[in-house]
Amino acid sequence: RRKLEVPYSLVKSHGGRPPLAEEVLECLAIDANTFESAAGNFKTWCAEFGYPEDARAHRLHDRIGGDTLRLRKFIGKAEDYKALLAIGSGR
Repeated sequence: RRKLEVPYSLVKSHGGRPPLAEEVLECLAIDANTFESAAGNFKTWCAEFGYPEDARAHRLHDRIGGDTLRLRKFIGKAEDYKALLAIGSGR
């Protein structure tokens, strides 16, 4: 059995209920897709998503990068990870 722990917060529209696994995985896939599309490069990532190149953006980029690495390890198989990224890209 594998375990993946990541920070996740729900918006008020969820009514305070615990997140569903599908919701968490979809959010992780979206974040991982942004990181992978910029090949992990901070400046490229900022330019693609309109972030200023400041300390706050750097912290966010680093967090997403760490989550992406943990997600890739958690998923395991490269083809499964690519399929998850396709969900994150809306394909």
